Amino acid sequence: MDQTPEDRAAIRSLISELEGEHDAAGKIIKRIIKETDDFIPPDYACPTVKAVYLKLHELSDDVFLHIAKENSVLFKRY
Repeated sequence: MDQTPEDRAAIRSLISELEGEHDAAGKIIKRIIKETDDFIPPDYACPTVKAVYLKLHELSDDVFLHIAKENSVLFKRY
């Protein structure tokens, strides 16, 4: 922790900006979840659409895990 008060303030400012980006990403993912009916493809969906829904689900899980790790672990250090 050889950081100056200015360094710490800059880090906190960046963290605040990233938390805002996390909030925005979370809203987008929640919208995707809603629009895809919780990633359940329609009965008439072709295999490609089913694969897209699966990949969207994986992406949302990855994004939420990323956000949780940064917000709950990394950012708490500052």
